[in-house]
This record gives sequence, structure tokens and C-alpha cells, in this order.
Amino acid sequence: MNEYHIYNEDCLERMATLDDSSVDLIVTDVPYGVNFKNDFYDDSLGHVLEEMPKWYKEMYRVLKEDSFLCVFVGTKTIHY
Repeated sequence: MNEYHIYNEDCLERMATLDDSSVDLIVTDVPYGVNFKNDFYDDSLGHVLEEMPKWYKEMYRVLKEDSFLCVFVGTKTIHY
């Protein structure tokens, strides 16, 4: 029987605990610079663009061959 896990936490922290090529699917809806700032995180466009390469590098590392990455993004920021 296959086991499935859904995680709702900081992606970099979770992915750091995973083995290479161990994930079948990543679905993400990152903030992509909606300019909301609070004490917990900064999702300004500049910060998101700075962090994005880290996310994608780790996603590529943990995804299996022939796996899937689904990224939701707003139409105003898709060109980034």
C-alpha cells in the first residue's frame, strides 16, 4: 500500500529533511510578492524573487524522475 503525506509548513525546512529523488508531487501556492509584511514573513516581490532560486533548487533535488511540480502564480507575476 502506498503512503501519502501532505505537509503544510516552511518548504525549505521540510525539503531539507527529505532524501534526493523521494517526492512524486509538489503543489505550491507561494505568495509571489503581494506586498504583505508582518512579523512572520516577508512576501514582498523583492524578497520572493531573492528566495525563489532556493525553493526551486530544493524542489528539483527532491522530485523523482517523471514526477510533477504544480506552481500556482498570479497572472501579474508569471513573467518572473
